[in-house]
Amino acid sequence: MADLKSCPFCGGEAEIWEDKVFCTYVPQCKECNAQRGRYINKENAIKAWNTRKPMEAVVAELEKRANDNDRAADRLSGIESKKKITSWRARAEALRDAAEIVRGKE
Repeated sequence: MADLKSCPFCGGEAEIWEDKVFCTYVPQCKECNAQRGRYINKENAIKAWNTRKPMEAVVAELEKRANDNDRAADRLSGIESKKKITSWRARAEALRDAAEIVRGKE
């Protein structure tokens, strides 16, 4: 069986937790409890935990989604309530904040 990489969020030790109720395996961090889905076998759980997008790809995806939210807010101007438009803008800002956090881990 392959070794688990350390947690991408806190650097903690990872483990595979066997959920006997749902008959699945859950890769998770022992420190911060970050998880990566449920899998029907340990091998798939390990592979999922150890497979990660490069940080640049994560940042690019966050920025793309932020821009999509801004475009949605622009399209809704004059059609929807100001509250709904503000909500789309807030989502865009939160995505940009997340991108900055990820950049800080590089």
